[in-house]
Amino acid sequence: MALSPIEWISGITATLILVVGYTCGLLLILKYSRKAPNKDAKLQIILTGIVFICLFSAWLSVATSFLSLLFGGPALDRIGAIYIYSWGPPVGVVLWTYLVTKLSDRKQVKIIMRCIAVVVGVLFFIIIYASPLTYSSYTQDPITNPLPDTSYTGLALYLLAVMILIALIYIGPAYLRNGMKSEDRIIKARGISMGIGAIVFAVSAIIDAASKTITEVPLAIIRLIILLSILLIYFGVSLPKFYKKIWKIPVG
Repeated sequence: MALSPIEWISGITATLILVVGYTCGLLLILKYSRKAPNKDAKLQIILTGIVFICLFSAWLSVATSFLSLLFGGPALDRIGAIYIYSWGPPVGVVLWTYLVTKLSDRKQVKIIMRCIAVVVGVLFFIIIYASPLTYSSYTQDPITNPLPDTSYTGLALYLLAVMILIALIYIGPAYLRNGMKSEDRIIKARGISMGIGAIVFAVSAIIDAASKTITEVPLAIIRLIILLSILLIYFGVSLPKFYKKIWKIPVG
């Protein structure tokens, strides 16, 4: 079965997002967490690494089917295509919201945002895994469309929209505010970089999910922007030497 140009671009870019996202997450967990100055900072870095793995698992279904087709195997069926990645967004958003609310001194804000994230995430998880055929669509033809196109429908789609909005209007801006108000160069660099990364990720993820009739070039651009958002968040957490130089942070 021959893949179309759009399927090649979709499969390659989804695989790149998956590899880069997972690599960054594992590096945070296995490498940078060891450099944390205290247990609380170490836990935050580890949880951020888990957030990476969860969020960018959203492209796991496309990447898995693409690689399977590439080596002569079958694409994921409808249940497999939905189950393999649907755990990622709810777990990732709940953990991300928890991490960001730690930046706030307002107890009510912490409670409200954590409750919203948990309720939306748990409800999304339950309805998708209890009734995947009701809350998802699956388009695939072995001849004309071998790479499956899956998406959420109904209540699952609305819950996913809420999770993305949490990243867009709360998580990203919270990081930005924390960075911009601080005089500490490290906190400023982390806050601004992670804030911009979170907002860019949310916007590009919305476009990526909503664009069903997109052509090759726009799809490639959107996926490259998603890759950029991964690196912005990752560099904000890890602060490699070259990034410290950009932000004029003394390199010890």
